[in-house]
Amino acid sequence: MSANLTKTQVRARKSLDATTDRMDTCLVTIRGLRDLAQKEASLVQNALRDMENNLIDPVYTLELTKSIHRSGSRNIDDYVKRNTEILLNEHATVVRQNVIRKMKNQIQEMNEEMSEEAKKLGDDISNFFDFIQNSYSLASNSFKKVTDIAKRNYDKVELVMVSENKLFTLKTELQELEQQMLECLMCSEFLKTLSPERYEKEAFHIRKEFLRSFGPTYSDEQRESLQKEVLEELLAKWKLASPVDVSGVSSAEVTKLIGRLKESNLSLVHFSRGTSAFETTELAALKEQMNDELTAWDEKIANAETELELIQKMHDKLKRQTWDLEAESARNKELRETEVRKMAEIYKLCTGSEVHVTDPVLMRVAVDHSMQGILIEMNTQPRKKVKELLKILEAEKKLSERKAEEAMRAQRATERLRKALTPAIGKERKQAKKKSK
Repeated sequence: MSANLTKTQVRARKSLDATTDRMDTCLVTIRGLRDLAQKEASLVQNALRDMENNLIDPVYTLELTKSIHRSGSRNIDDYVKRNTEILLNEHATVVRQNVIRKMKNQIQEMNEEMSEEAKKLGDDISNFFDFIQNSYSLASNSFKKVTDIAKRNYDKVELVMVSENKLFTLKTELQELEQQMLECLMCSEFLKTLSPERYEKEAFHIRKEFLRSFGPTYSDEQRESLQKEVLEELLAKWKLASPVDVSGVSSAEVTKLIGRLKESNLSLVHFSRGTSAFETTELAALKEQMNDELTAWDEKIANAETELELIQKMHDKLKRQTWDLEAESARNKELRETEVRKMAEIYKLCTGSEVHVTDPVLMRVAVDHSMQGILIEMNTQPRKKVKELLKILEAEKKLSERKAEEAMRAQRATERLRKALTPAIGKERKQAKKKSK
């Protein structure tokens, strides 16, 4: 009985353990199914969200859900992993395509902006050169005007010099006439001393101030006024010489007649004096007029010189601006050349062709096309293989960098060795030269 009880107890324990194991497995399966349902729900929600954001094709999501529901007999974990990996790859490719599209749009906008700026810069440069040409023409015209004004002023200066020479000659003639008048007056005084009776009857006395006026004590205005008064008095009391009978004329009367003839020269002195004074007044007026004209022309020349200085300053400023624009255009050209060179290198790396292409737009299109092909090929290839290829490429890159560094180190070592050996080689050469001598 005891043996039977022990057997039944063992069996009961075994059945209890089996039932507990089954319960545990059921609980595990229930938990797995719950997790699977949660994963599917999250995947469906993400797919719907991406579908709303236009990232995944709705037909693709529908087929995916159908395939999920059809896959009842398959291994759920493998299926979920595979589908999640497919969804993630699809999502990544769509995101990359959107990023590439945005980059294309940005590059196109930048190209349009650069073309518009280049057009504006060309228009500004053309307008600037037109402005420089106009300013140069204005400066040349003003310079011609200034040269014409200078020629006219030179002619007027020559005319003034000629008029001054004429005035000097007139002054010398006037001095000679004054000297003659003085001699005539002295002769008349001498004749008075010879025949005082006749001159007492006529009673014309020359004032002493008239003779003193020729000295340095009187000014020019006083001298002219005094001489004018004396000459007017002399002409008012003048009488023409009457004809003389030569048969009964004595020597004294002949001397008197000579005195009268000498006195008759005073009228000539007076008339020549009048004409010379008139000419002097005319010359003075002409000189004043010419001086006024010369001052006006000097003012015009000064204004023209100031305008020329302003135009020259503007011309220098515009020339500096043109030099700055040319330097900036040269820098932009260098930047464009470097950009085209780098684009050509990327084009060769992406396409693998040795064809020389100069158009950057074509190179960008080819690079985009090759990038799309690479992305498509990456999507077709398994993820592990892509990672392996990337690792291989990184290893090759590091190997090439290491080789370049080793080559640089070897070059530096050879340079150090050469620098260290140069003094020894020089000493050996000097010793060899001494031995040969």
